[in-house]
Amino acid sequence: MSLFIEEALKTVLPAALLFCLASAAFAGTFVEKYGDFEAKKAWDKANITSAAPPFDFSIGGVPAEKVKWICGSEKPRTVTDFAGTASPAERTVTEINYTAPDPGLLVTVEKTDYPGCPVTEYRGSVTNISEKASPRISGVKAFSGKLASFREGVVHYNRGSNAFPCLPEEYEPLTAPVSPSKPFEIGVEKGLPTAGFLPCVNVKGAGRGVIAALDWQGSWTVRLESRRGMNISMGQRETDLSLLPGEKILVPGAVFLFYKGDDRQEGQNIWRRWIIEHNLLRNTGRRDFRENVFICSDLRGYDEDMKHIANPLIGEIGRKYNAAYEFDYGGSAGWFGMGNMAPGATGNWSIAENYGGGRLRELSDRLREKNIGFCLWLEPERCYKGTEAAEALGEENVLFDGDMGLVDYGRPAVQRYILNLLDGLVKNQKLTIYRQDFNIWNEPFWSEKDKREAERLGIPRTGITENHAAEGYIETWTKLEERNPGLVFDSCAGGGRRNDLSTLRFSFMHTKSDYWGPAVSQQCQVFGALSWFIFVGTGFQDTS
Repeated sequence: MSLFIEEALKTVLPAALLFCLASAAFAGTFVEKYGDFEAKKAWDKANITSAAPPFDFSIGGVPAEKVKWICGSEKPRTVTDFAGTASPAERTVTEINYTAPDPGLLVTVEKTDYPGCPVTEYRGSVTNISEKASPRISGVKAFSGKLASFREGVVHYNRGSNAFPCLPEEYEPLTAPVSPSKPFEIGVEKGLPTAGFLPCVNVKGAGRGVIAALDWQGSWTVRLESRRGMNISMGQRETDLSLLPGEKILVPGAVFLFYKGDDRQEGQNIWRRWIIEHNLLRNTGRRDFRENVFICSDLRGYDEDMKHIANPLIGEIGRKYNAAYEFDYGGSAGWFGMGNMAPGATGNWSIAENYGGGRLRELSDRLREKNIGFCLWLEPERCYKGTEAAEALGEENVLFDGDMGLVDYGRPAVQRYILNLLDGLVKNQKLTIYRQDFNIWNEPFWSEKDKREAERLGIPRTGITENHAAEGYIETWTKLEERNPGLVFDSCAGGGRRNDLSTLRFSFMHTKSDYWGPAVSQQCQVFGALSWFIFVGTGFQDTS
């Protein structure tokens, strides 16, 4: 940890300045010099073919690459992101379909290329187009094969956000050698994608390197090994299932960035430019969001908050900074009704008596007069028996362990309930930011449902609940954004345990960790997080 602190103290400030300057322009001499466009072209040619999908999985014990596929490709289309801003960004999207009449599967791949950028990105799905349950599908990986021609190298990676307990060494940069005798593997197993480690690696060989990142909203693995080159396997941690007629599963997204040079930071700098130019808050269509002050209320009612807002200091903050006033969880700020539930229980999302009627909206209106945004905290995926959410959804839509439940995000009824709940709050309370938290591990709930489904249907179902939940989670956010254009999300999950790439295209990392410790540990965490994330918050608590 001492070397981590020393390196961070020396470099975090100039590095942070570099990240800000990187937003000025993506293309240019730096990317032209260090981007390995020939390596990207060669990788695409070897792996995006008409013979078989780039994904790796087996069908009834037969590798997908051995199955006979019929390939069809749509004409590439240009997508313009941030179209309403002064700096729109274009990318090229190509959809490729692979059909296997026997055993009746359709695989869809959506490949994205970024002009002037040595990046290949793709994701997709597998659908059962037959009228019976599919053969056993297992080992679904976004990619498993040769990453680069070099056989020995060093992998650079980072810890993620921890929880229970939170730790000062979160986001610590780590390195490990990879050679024929030393494979490398990391992953997360409890369902939150940036808990433990980040799903991104920078693999450096002699004079060149590759960044590989996995875009997934659940448990995952990344494995590197030297075998006639540098090979990588990465994807959903565990899949062993049969699909019902018409049923679909997602395949995790993959990003590969190819670079040249003797310093792995050349690759990281291209990655950061790519994040800024093409990813940061992409699904909101906004480039103007730089909320740099969050005022978190820890008060107990309308009168106290109104006095707080009347403080001249609040007005000064609104004049000088981009600021938002946030109401956090019910046990602290108390904006939502807890009924007779214990402190911290979630599932009752009616406005509490101390903010009854339109008084919460009055706070929002008063803040807007002072040029300050308004944010509410919710944790809609967790609910307890007897709460409004549990009663409204019914036991068929909530996975319970004792009195505590996880909503089954893969079910349309759950998606509709959460969407309508959030949309109503955003509109009625004039929210500028929606903060979604998540404070439990979801994998145990998913695994238990998989087992019950396998027993009921008589077919394997391992990984299916997680897969459908990942799709439902992103789909719900997509529809919420469509109903409220420009709404910004604050992604929180007991700290920063859910900051996968798709999530960050809606949100920013306000709470990178729930470890709110000394300034040195905060600086170290910021240094580590900024290797991969550009917009990172640091917490300070008023103890006066």
